[in-house]
Amino acid sequence: MPQRMLQLLDELDALGFNNDDYRLIHHWGEKARISSMVSHCNKLIESGGSFRGSHNNECVKRRLEYVLRAYQEGDLSRPAKPGVFRALCLDAKRVIPR
Repeated sequence: MPQRMLQLLDELDALGFNNDDYRLIHHWGEKARISSMVSHCNKLIESGGSFRGSHNNECVKRRLEYVLRAYQEGDLSRPAKPGVFRALCLDAKRVIPR
């Protein structure tokens, strides 16, 4: 799962997704940073580990998948217009609660 998380973050970053958007779907809220998740995932990959069934990280991954899919299916402009990811993240959190 850490590899998939990195892939999602890379794809979304290329579209203009940022820390403000990420904080909306992460369980840490304002303390969350994409760079922290990237570091965490890289450490897990290096050690051969996984998220160990973490419900929180699984929710974050599913929300990221939702945001990316909704963006792609919506055929939205690239890079994303201001507020697009915010709306998609809020919807993802509603659709994928804890």
